[in-house]
Amino acid sequence: MSVAWNHRRRVEQAKRAVEAQNRAAAAAAPDATEREKRALLQAALDADCKRISALPAGSPERTALKTELLRQYLPMVEAYLAEKTPHENPVLVQTMIWSFDVGDLATAMRLADVAIAEGQPMPQRFKSDLRTFVADAVYDYAAQASARGEAVDPLVWVREFALVTAPGAENLYHAAVRIKYLKLAAQLTDDPRQALEFLELAQAIDPKRAQVKTAIAKLKKELEK
Repeated sequence: MSVAWNHRRRVEQAKRAVEAQNRAAAAAAPDATEREKRALLQAALDADCKRISALPAGSPERTALKTELLRQYLPMVEAYLAEKTPHENPVLVQTMIWSFDVGDLATAMRLADVAIAEGQPMPQRFKSDLRTFVADAVYDYAAQASARGEAVDPLVWVREFALVTAPGAENLYHAAVRIKYLKLAAQLTDDPRQALEFLELAQAIDPKRAQVKTAIAKLKKELEK
């Protein structure tokens, strides 16, 4: 029964994949109206997101499917960027999300800049806004790379850190986001004085949420020595 069920599931997934590809192709047809194109493209995107959701989270198969879909959708996004006529574009946002997921930070950040500048909305299944999603994605990348003992890309980390902690950032980012950036920055720097400055800034935002009192005291003691 399990063999038959798995076979049936694979057939259904393949069928949905073909249907999504057909809708995407139809959306690119020159004789379709703009409204028809966007509706077809949205339907194809929804079907592909369901294909991804059907696979185990974090599995190689899921990453491989996202990589495959990026090859399919990115040319559409590049064409949209070349047109320079901004409008709500779920494909732009979804390809940005998938680029983060597969570790293509260069593409993800490039698309994120455009999406933020255009005020693109996140898909309804996400609770955070676009700025917060990008900040969280960069933080997760930097934290995981640091935990593995790998170098953190300074172009990605420093730029996002500057945005999250800049004057006025409290109007764009939640306190929790700003605090975790400052705490991670304190871990990444080799300068204890700079680490202390970051932790004190985090404490100033929200002492209870930051939970850095002990770390600050330890750094002060080390600097006194």
